[in-house]
Amino acid sequence: MHTHLTPVEPVIQNPRSPPENTIDMHYACKHARGMASTIQIRNVPENVHRRLKARAALDGLSLSEFMLREARRVASHPTPAELRARLEALPEHADIAISAADVIRAERRS
Repeated sequence: MHTHLTPVEPVIQNPRSPPENTIDMHYACKHARGMASTIQIRNVPENVHRRLKARAALDGLSLSEFMLREARRVASHPTPAELRARLEALPEHADIAISAADVIRAERRS
């Protein structure tokens, strides 16, 4: 019994993906750049977990969305060391002959 076999067309690989059976770290690094990072917090006390979950629910968010929002908020503020460096980088201020209170008083009188 003979069956007629048709030739199999070659598989065209995605030009972005590495060839099969090879390790392409360049591809892996490029792929990872587009992905979000994951943060895992271990040993969270149960009462802290409950409070965070409740706060997320009150805001209509999942715990993950709530924690991401809070992480963004924390990351957007400078650390004390960064703030100190910014303040030290400011130019020295000249002595001002008139106080802020005097300026406010004068403004209120006018």
